[in-house]
Amino acid sequence: MLKKPSTALKISIVALLCAGVYSVLAHAISYLALTATFSPNPATIGPSGDATVTGPVAFGSNITFDLKYSIVSQGPATNFGTGKLITFGATTSLKPVGAADVVVAGINSHTFLSAASNFTDNVTFTAPTTPGAYTVKIKSTGGTGGTAGLLPGNGININFTVAEPPCEPLSTVLTVPQICVLLHQATPVDLTATLTDENGDPVVGKTVSFSVDANAVGDAVTDASGVATIPNYDVSGLSIGDHEVDATFTAPDDACDYLSTNGVGNLGATYVFIGFQQPINADGTSQFGGRTIPVKIKLADANGQPVTDAEAHVFFNFGTPALIGTDAEPVANTNGDTGNLMRYDPGANQYIFNWDIAGLANGTYYVWVDLGEGACGDQHSVIVTMKKKGSK
Repeated sequence: MLKKPSTALKISIVALLCAGVYSVLAHAISYLALTATFSPNPATIGPSGDATVTGPVAFGSNITFDLKYSIVSQGPATNFGTGKLITFGATTSLKPVGAADVVVAGINSHTFLSAASNFTDNVTFTAPTTPGAYTVKIKSTGGTGGTAGLLPGNGININFTVAEPPCEPLSTVLTVPQICVLLHQATPVDLTATLTDENGDPVVGKTVSFSVDANAVGDAVTDASGVATIPNYDVSGLSIGDHEVDATFTAPDDACDYLSTNGVGNLGATYVFIGFQQPINADGTSQFGGRTIPVKIKLADANGQPVTDAEAHVFFNFGTPALIGTDAEPVANTNGDTGNLMRYDPGANQYIFNWDIAGLANGTYYVWVDLGEGACGDQHSVIVTMKKKGSK
């Protein structure tokens, strides 16, 4: 048989029922985001009144909308008296791990005088810098309690997504130094290129491709200083003059850190210039008369072997009428060569050009030999003085 409930239990049941009736009869705050005022994106309102921004927003940008507070009448239980001052607040209830809270502005306190009271705040969210999904909950934070209180309601959730930051890769620079070697040099050299960004900082761990005279020679990865190195490049077979060294960094199509770039340097091969030979004094003290000055030079490679196939051209400029040479040199009894290309004398292992000076005035002359050595070549020059017969 079922026992009748005790008097104490009856009182407890009545109290719970009364509490439930009170809750049902009390007024509550209602929250409504006005979609027409959302900026920059429109928003959708769910069945619970929550709002969702339909498109991703850029980090640091603002989301603005009007939020309307009103009273849902659930019965006459609320005693507004001289007015109820209700405070409201916002919390970031959902965010990516490590992200900052959403900065919210424009939420105010309001005094409700009756169930017909309503207020509107213009609310602003500032999107954090971390991409991902966020939810901001706006709800009453105080002033609803007391006898015949006003229920705070469920609040409203505003949902939005912060977009991935835009791709803004840095521009890069590849610097390739000039390297100078001797003809037939047996010692190899290192080809290097330094990769830096637009701020001058080294770019680390990137692959740089090298070529010499458009022929690929290999790839290298930049180190902590941004330097990529192809070690022990063989230069023994290089011809005389300049050889273009190209270095290229190619960024992937989807790279968001650095832009592609290339740099150009020079690898130059030169002769061992032994010097001007007699009868010209290298110190500029030679003085000539007559019709011809024999210009002679000697060349060797890195191993000290005579070079027999150089293209050496002689040039001169008039310097000054002053006669600064002091050593009277013997005049060669030969005719002057034509043009300005020196010829090789295998017997003496030297190059010679008989310079016809018959039509030139007395004075000093600046004489130089161009060997086609390019950017790495030195200026091979000497000063001579002409003092022909009959001059003082």
